[in-house]
Amino acid sequence: MGDGRAALRGALFVGFALAAACSKREPAREERPAATTTASAHSLQGPWADLTPDRAFVRARAEGKLVFLYWGAAWCPPCNDLKSEVFSKPRFAEMMRDFVPVHLDGDTEDAQRVGEALSVSSYPTILVLSPEREELLRLNGSIDIDELDRALGAVRGKAQSFRAAAARLDEGKPSAEDCSTLAHAAWELLPEETWSPTRILAALRKAIEVCPSTMNRERALLAGTLLGLASSYRRDPTLAEAIRVASASAPSYLDLIFSNAETTWAARALVNHRAEALAAWLAADPKDAAYLAWKTKWLAAAASLRSREGASVDVRLAAVAPSIDFFRHENPAGPVPDPLRADVLAAVTRADHEAKTPDERYSVVSTASYLLRRVGAHDEARKMLKAEAERSGTPHYWYSMLSAVEKELGRIEEARAYSQKAREGAGGRATRLQWITNDILFHAALEGPPPRAYLLAQAEAFYELAFSLPDGFQGRNRTRAEQVKAALAALKDDPEFAKLVMRLRDRCSSLPANGAERCRDCLPR
Repeated sequence: MGDGRAALRGALFVGFALAAACSKREPAREERPAATTTASAHSLQGPWADLTPDRAFVRARAEGKLVFLYWGAAWCPPCNDLKSEVFSKPRFAEMMRDFVPVHLDGDTEDAQRVGEALSVSSYPTILVLSPEREELLRLNGSIDIDELDRALGAVRGKAQSFRAAAARLDEGKPSAEDCSTLAHAAWELLPEETWSPTRILAALRKAIEVCPSTMNRERALLAGTLLGLASSYRRDPTLAEAIRVASASAPSYLDLIFSNAETTWAARALVNHRAEALAAWLAADPKDAAYLAWKTKWLAAAASLRSREGASVDVRLAAVAPSIDFFRHENPAGPVPDPLRADVLAAVTRADHEAKTPDERYSVVSTASYLLRRVGAHDEARKMLKAEAERSGTPHYWYSMLSAVEKELGRIEEARAYSQKAREGAGGRATRLQWITNDILFHAALEGPPPRAYLLAQAEAFYELAFSLPDGFQGRNRTRAEQVKAALAALKDDPEFAKLVMRLRDRCSSLPANGAERCRDCLPR
């Protein structure tokens, strides 16, 4: 069931394959050259306390404040979008006066162990925690400065928490602060052990029903989250009844989202990134009158986002996507019409010109290259990605996207070369493991016999690095190890691979008890 949440997480910033590199669980649906120092590329300007999370909690207790913890990575587009649209604002520094703000970068020492203890994996995640480490609120990166202020205002100084708000929702008596907390929470990032998809969909539906109509902005945000998750889960047979109920209410939820500019803005992640999924879910017949009616409203909502004053360059650019989505729903094969292609090219050119800072360009170029590929403008996408790789401090991210472009065109040798170049250029502890994994997954998925020698060499490199790190089999690193394990199943009968696995199992035994067990669980059998 994790795939539905992973799909929505990736869609929160752009719907292309590499987007999920930021996510907790990548479907089978996302840095800097090795010589570059990690600290310089991962540093954040602003009011951040130069403290480990443990010391941040000590300060929070001493000062009677809450901890504001940001978990991210230098190469992650939505992380850079947060830096550009939220963390760089003077208002953010003012907001942090009531908090101990700490930045936990996934590539810093022991970060994956700490992240696992806090149940964070997806980049980016924001946690608001009490000095006693109680989680009060969990947010994703799809948030602007006003929304962050409202979300923090609901918990600041009120002993408010998502857990308490959810409990009062269960009783049918949420307060206005509860409705704000529930609306802004990152439901797709909640621990699945306690928040099953069925529970999430039921809670979101109830919140939309019982929160007051005077809070339609928050209700629209809840509706967008519900529809996004339901569309991601639509193929899960165990959720058939919950999806049926959501489908019946979908038209009224869409009317709520499209009711005015502010409700559309609140649900912009859905509007910009989930049109294709909702069309596939709700409109099997693209000639259906109901579909055509809400499609018209959807495109009008997207147009309002494209022209919204104060919207980020990336949000305005991504609002082009629904036009492609609906065209593809109605015409699965063949080229897009010339006017649509021209509109996309013009929007990309404008966004490329407007995105000035390195932080802005991560999301903008990611979105632009995806849109260009969708309208068959692969040459333009390649040119843009090459230029970005040359100017970027994390070129390996763009090399991975270039690999995807070439693979889409059937240029496998070129795709392999870029995948290898991305792996070799990745810097940072967890990032290096992730990009070795990406390269292994790429080569393991190629048609024909697996490139045995190459996979063996990269598997050995992966495990050598994992063994060298105290958190090599924890957090996101463990997820990578599990992906490598699955990808190498094709070599299970290879004698050299069997010898490698035996050596690795022996090395697992040298780790502390918990580490040894984790290590063995992550190895092929």
